[in-house]
Amino acid sequence: MIVLVACSGTPSIDRALPEPEPDVTLTVEWRLPLVDKGIFPYQPSELGRIEVSRDGRTLFVGTSDGRMLSVDGFSGQILWEYPVGEPVDGWPALSGTDLYFGASDGHLYALNAMDGTLRWRFEAGGNLDSRPAVTERQVLFANASGSVVCLDRTRGVPLWTVNDETTAMQIMRDLTPPVKGQASPLVVEDRLYVGFPSGRIASLSLDRGQQQWSTDLAAQELRHVDVDEVPVLVGDRLIAISFAGGMAAIDPPSGRVLWQTPLRGATRPVPFEGQLLTTTVDSRLVSLDLETGQPRFTLSLSDHSPGPVYLVDGYALFVTSQGGLYLVSPTTPHLYARFRPTGGFASMAAAPGGRVYALDNEGVLYALRLRGR
Repeated sequence: MIVLVACSGTPSIDRALPEPEPDVTLTVEWRLPLVDKGIFPYQPSELGRIEVSRDGRTLFVGTSDGRMLSVDGFSGQILWEYPVGEPVDGWPALSGTDLYFGASDGHLYALNAMDGTLRWRFEAGGNLDSRPAVTERQVLFANASGSVVCLDRTRGVPLWTVNDETTAMQIMRDLTPPVKGQASPLVVEDRLYVGFPSGRIASLSLDRGQQQWSTDLAAQELRHVDVDEVPVLVGDRLIAISFAGGMAAIDPPSGRVLWQTPLRGATRPVPFEGQLLTTTVDSRLVSLDLETGQPRFTLSLSDHSPGPVYLVDGYALFVTSQGGLYLVSPTTPHLYARFRPTGGFASMAAAPGGRVYALDNEGVLYALRLRGR
């Protein structure tokens, strides 16, 4: 069930949304079981993230039984698999014919995306679940200790490392581990924007990792302040999130905070027609005004732990870890369709042509297509 909650400045509405209306449907094109869960009911859920090639023809996803898989996006056929041996919950990054991903064995892997052969692997210093940033010559990631590491893309050797600042406040914050994992860096021209477990976000030079500015987004919070979502550049604004401190719009040249809105556990925001769409750890879909950070509307969900929003053919889609996949309007609280075959989903990804791919908690990968009626 989804419930609409009014925000200030909007009409007072508090009601359950009706059943999905037949404007559009989600049709299953194929399903592919990736993991044999066996007979035990309390085995860990899947945590893998899905990477899709630009043409939508190939998917890459890691599994809890220790494999990285390449899957044909049209047929659902497994093209190749690479055995890691430990759970692969890192978000893969595809660049050209190279695939980069982290795993719970503490390594960053570089594979040939065409056949799954190993190019190199690097000891990352702990479980790596974020998405690496890739340039023409570099691979950059944040590790479990809060350090940012830059590797040579061809050889997998370190070029530079930047550690988080150490102050009395940050030492207190570091007593509480990150909630979601590590930050995924963002590369824009010659700058790298990356978050830290201490609640900071920094702008670094790509060539040597020199700091241009550092901004604290923790908002006086001491626990769970990690900046662990990838920043998003929207026009002349950098949007970043601290788990406890909320979402902030930042001026990229100076690091000055333009506005900050308290949203606990917000996911990576998606811009759409002057607004930012995000979900939160307290089970809400939230629309914020891009210019002011003020809420436009909020949808409260009965399902727990919603994932980030994806825009597909003018619709907003997201999955929940204890529910289903929802398709709603990005501008009004209108539910169009939902897909709920299991007890929840681990992740989803979008592809051209209205295709959506989703990995459920039982290890089944689905290909769905948006179809109008």
